[in-house]
Amino acid sequence: MTQTAVFRSILPHEPIPSEDQHGYLYIQGAFCPKQQRRYGGEHQQEEQEESYWTVETLQTALSRVFQHNFASFKFPVAAMQVQLLDTVAPFTKVRLIYKTPLQALHALVVIRQRKMTIQHLFQSIDLDEHLGSRPIQATLLTQQPQLPDTMAWTRSSPPKFRRLLLRPGESETLLQEEREATRFVFVSNLLQNEHDTDWDEPHWVAQAIRSAFAVDVEVFVNYKSLSKYCHLGFRSAEEAQHAIATHQGKQVQWKWADATGTEHLIASGMLFLDYAAITQRSRRRLVRGDGPGEPSRSECTSLTADVQIPGLVLIPDFVSPEEEAVLLAVLDGPHAPWAPAQNTPTDGGTIKRSVQHYGYVFDYRTADVLRDRSDSGADCPPMPAVNPGNKPLEDFLVDNVREGCGWEVVAGVIERVRRTKFIEEDDGERSYATINQLTVNRYAPGEGIGSHVDTPSAFGDGLISISLGSGIVMEFNCVQEETKGLRKQVFLPPRSLLLMSKEARYSWKHMIVSRMTDTINGEVVRRGTRISLTLRTALDTDGSPMACVESHSFPPCWGNPDLLSPLATPDCERNHVHAVYNAIATQWHHTRGKRGVLWPGATHFLQKLPPGSVVADVGCGDGKYFPAIWEAGSYVIGTDISLPLLETATSAASLSDEGVPESRRVSERRRHLRNRPAIAVADCMSVPLRAGSCDAAICIAVMHHLSNESRRRRCIEELTKVCI
Repeated sequence: MTQTAVFRSILPHEPIPSEDQHGYLYIQGAFCPKQQRRYGGEHQQEEQEESYWTVETLQTALSRVFQHNFASFKFPVAAMQVQLLDTVAPFTKVRLIYKTPLQALHALVVIRQRKMTIQHLFQSIDLDEHLGSRPIQATLLTQQPQLPDTMAWTRSSPPKFRRLLLRPGESETLLQEEREATRFVFVSNLLQNEHDTDWDEPHWVAQAIRSAFAVDVEVFVNYKSLSKYCHLGFRSAEEAQHAIATHQGKQVQWKWADATGTEHLIASGMLFLDYAAITQRSRRRLVRGDGPGEPSRSECTSLTADVQIPGLVLIPDFVSPEEEAVLLAVLDGPHAPWAPAQNTPTDGGTIKRSVQHYGYVFDYRTADVLRDRSDSGADCPPMPAVNPGNKPLEDFLVDNVREGCGWEVVAGVIERVRRTKFIEEDDGERSYATINQLTVNRYAPGEGIGSHVDTPSAFGDGLISISLGSGIVMEFNCVQEETKGLRKQVFLPPRSLLLMSKEARYSWKHMIVSRMTDTINGEVVRRGTRISLTLRTALDTDGSPMACVESHSFPPCWGNPDLLSPLATPDCERNHVHAVYNAIATQWHHTRGKRGVLWPGATHFLQKLPPGSVVADVGCGDGKYFPAIWEAGSYVIGTDISLPLLETATSAASLSDEGVPESRRVSERRRHLRNRPAIAVADCMSVPLRAGSCDAAICIAVMHHLSNESRRRRCIEELTKVCI
């Protein structure tokens, strides 16, 4: 299925995405001429727009301007392609494609500086008709998705900033926390000579500032006085802190190339940098909830404690702290399959928060489920499959939490939800065994979701939400005529489960107001990052539950499950390697590991390392090679996918010299190295060690357990990474 390229405007403060293959410039204006014609009386005139152009003739005229005669219009280079976006008159929209984004930026600056009009473009064409005299509207475009609100300012109008200085009555502790958490920086004394005439174009100023700080930094210039100060928006608080530590009190050389390709160098003054933040008023414009004028702080939950909503069930501590930690690691970790940007019903709008879908995709634009998984955009990861075997489910969860098997823990928690019998007032106990869809939302502090009822034709009764990481206040608004306007504030603690069924499901809208704090029983509580798991039953067009699409493969990914990345563990390895070693770990150590038979080539390699080296033993099993590493005077970091094997590696018996062969003994002068061996449960497809952090790496008797070439190559790449 051919997909149409999706473009969006590059915001004035936004860096030009380097990922785009070409540069794109969107221009808008009245390309069709207008004629003055008389109708009726002598003094009656009517201005009527007629189509002077055809698609072909206008395309030819525009190509002449932007591709053939570009130099006469002061454009630095020719456009690669001119695309007329309208197929019928009136023609108003054109997209120009340049070789690079920087060339498109240069063309934009020429259009804006010269205040070009349609008359300018077609001045060489002899037209009797009147052409528009208004300046052309020009905007840079990109095909890259917009970053989330936590990493970028997503409005075209700049925010208002304030420096983070102590104000009367403000807590020094809270101020310090805010200074450490902000990603915005105030920068002043930009020029040594404030009257330098080269510093006069905002786009060049932004490019120059990025040349000294970072290519991906947001630059909010002071348009009234470009030379005095600006604000910078980094991708994270850590980058902001690094910028202040690096540039405070320093003088730098700003450099950029203008539209003619001429390079400019201008000296800054002694830079002064300080932490800044967006004002509350600007932030409310960005993240306000269902309507204008939302207060910055919610009303206290105690004010609506007496309001009862039938079908609303809250279960605190539905998951344990240990389960929560594993769930967060897998669902908010580096391999989490965040969905591509999704559109809202509003034209051009996109979902700001990060979202994952499992089983079936919920399309926010149509507010419906994408039922055909073969359609483009509907190929989300399957639901995690659970296979506890003969174990009780809770024992299965305990074991997998202990071993850090995140995908199995996700599957086990979902199965616990399916088996839970919820007590309802009229029907007694009820369970939701047909759950087949999971949506994971990541709510950063200040983010929320508008008031809504989940589409009844898309999902069945029984919506379930599990909160991880941070609690939140959810607001409910009744839509029934007799009680319309009735509201209730409900605090959802971390690790809690909320069920909305029957009246709570269909007769009450629910929402999360976009705020930084909640007021819970009189106490103002700062919000943290919340990961929510929304479990639902997706319905077919006839109202019946759809089939549950499941998989044991991890990590989950979008696309054809037959084309999984090397990171995804095949079922054959999971069932016939991981499960086997977990089951026989103790016997393996006593019958094979303690015999101390080592490969001569491996021991020779270890003995040649300089004393004090750090060695990564990837796939270390029961630590068979640890004594050889220690005896060579090196430190070891061992990783293995099997926790039971790692436990034998660090048991007291393993660290003792009693009853073991000479090859597994450690001399007296080296025994201090074995006191605290560093081990971690980890997949050799993603070794959790910083690049270049080790002096050597070994991977003994592992490759033959990897079931395909791509996974073996990936393992070798990981070994190389930690040593280079």
